[in-house]
Amino acid sequence: MKIRFAQIALLTALTGAASAGELFFEDFDTAPLIGDSEYSLSPQFQSGTTSYFLQSNTPTVVGGTTNFDNTDGGFVAGLNINANTNDPRRMTTDSFDISGSPVLQFSFDLALHSVGSSNWDGDSRVEFEYSTDAGTTWETLTTVEAASNNTAPLFEGAAITNTFTTFTTTMGGFSGTSMQFRVIWANLGPGDSLGLDNLQVSAVPLPPAAVAGLGLLAGMGAYRRLRR
Repeated sequence: MKIRFAQIALLTALTGAASAGELFFEDFDTAPLIGDSEYSLSPQFQSGTTSYFLQSNTPTVVGGTTNFDNTDGGFVAGLNINANTNDPRRMTTDSFDISGSPVLQFSFDLALHSVGSSNWDGDSRVEFEYSTDAGTTWETLTTVEAASNNTAPLFEGAAITNTFTTFTTTMGGFSGTSMQFRVIWANLGPGDSLGLDNLQVSAVPLPPAAVAGLGLLAGMGAYRRLRR
């Protein structure tokens, strides 16, 4: 069982562990080569002059007239995926080393487009997954979805808005020495969107006694801060 979130943060504070060390970072400022790059989008999707899933360096490209606030260079985004194609859209990273890192912190800047309502359909969702066996199998880290129809989408209980904001979650108990990460825009109804920027994975070092005690802890939580 993976050990998660609030209890890890509390344990880290109590044991005086050092700050997290970066293992992977992607700012999405460079457009990927499909299938082989620092990250991949498979596949991008455009209908006419309107793009529904892509990497963008301008905040008004996705959906033609939409606008993601507080953009920091490039980002990737999906809009109206279920309304315009039946296929999920995926963003996948290359592998990165996690050996000697029993606890990992995942950080993402997330935002919705600012045209129309910020609320989602009840069945809209975007899935965050990881693999420690070179993509053979994938496990769910978390899922962004609305609690009910026509409400704001949530990242582990924290509402996502039109302004890019940093959301952070922590997990321990990984097997393997390398990891890939992916985001699946699995089902977004008309007008529903999610932009992603500044994906970071960091090791959270813990003293040996704390690592040994991870099996006794389990819990959930989320942290959100306004991106500077």
